[in-house]
Amino acid sequence: MSIEKGARRVGWALMAAGVAVGVFVSTRREASATDGDGPRLEEVRVETVASATGQDVYVAHGVIRTAERAMASFVDGGRLVDRPVEVGDRVEVGQVLARLDPTPYRNAVRANDASRRELDLRSEQLARDRDRVTHLAADGVATTARVEQATSGFERVDAMRAAAGAQVAESRRRARDAVLRSPIAGVVTDVLVQPGELVAAGQPIARIAGNGGREVLLAVSVELAAQLSVGDDVRLRAVGVEAADPLSSTLLTGHVARVADAAASLGGLYPVVVAIDGDIRAGVGVEAELLGDPRPVLRVPLGAVLDPSGRRPFAWVVVDGRAERAWLRLGRLAEDRVEVLEGLAPGAQVVVRGHQHLLEGDEVRVGGAS
Repeated sequence: MSIEKGARRVGWALMAAGVAVGVFVSTRREASATDGDGPRLEEVRVETVASATGQDVYVAHGVIRTAERAMASFVDGGRLVDRPVEVGDRVEVGQVLARLDPTPYRNAVRANDASRRELDLRSEQLARDRDRVTHLAADGVATTARVEQATSGFERVDAMRAAAGAQVAESRRRARDAVLRSPIAGVVTDVLVQPGELVAAGQPIARIAGNGGREVLLAVSVELAAQLSVGDDVRLRAVGVEAADPLSSTLLTGHVARVADAAASLGGLYPVVVAIDGDIRAGVGVEAELLGDPRPVLRVPLGAVLDPSGRRPFAWVVVDGRAERAWLRLGRLAEDRVEVLEGLAPGAQVVVRGHQHLLEGDEVRVGGAS
């Protein structure tokens, strides 16, 4: 009978007799390898941690739109009497989109023209009076005060003529602007007012999507916005590009065209405009991959990290032939490797195989390294 079994039988007998007994059984972990006649060692494989250059990949979503767009509206208000375009119509630069009732504008032009003609006549009369008084003053008949009065009267009316001329030009400009023309070539995507309605100055009448290039508006964090520069390459994936297959997708390339230096709202995201290379219809959703600035990173195999999704992930490192626990702060996952933000330094020997049964301070033998 072994000593261990005998101890157990004695314990059971004492317990049966009502005696409280504490039995401590110590077990010893078997090592996986031996080093000759010396102590048993754990055999492990290690990898030397090295610094590399990495870039964070950020994903943002948006919808493709035309790079050139227009919201057509009248400078002045009035009653809409004509709107010859509908949604889907193609328009050219200068093509008529809508017309306001021209009667008020024509009347204003006539009234201002009449005022200017009246002032022209007064100016001609005052010019003759000034010349006559000037001749009389030269002959000693008219006084200097009379000459100054005639001259100032002429200059006052002349200034009024200039103001009347400006009013005539403004009334004619308003009459021209009563006809709304397309500022770009493209397709009418929306009409917002019907003939017969009263419209205010600046009220949108129609939306037009231009025939030019394509772009996508993204919203990114302030940290990423600070790392982006105009011209940076962007990789995009467009989804639903085939009408018959809403799950179809295609890869696109683009570049950063504009980066806002302020958020759209307090504490909000920063707008970034990406110009798309190639032709694709507007309205398609895209997923964009934006790259941050290159920076030094430490990455280890994900299999070397124990409890990677827990609160205290760690890895075993070999120091002077013994296993030591290194508590880690992890970063981004890249394929089968994970970034280590804290806990390891370049040159550390991290255990990548054989670490499942290690305890703090175990002697180890490196069986392979990578």
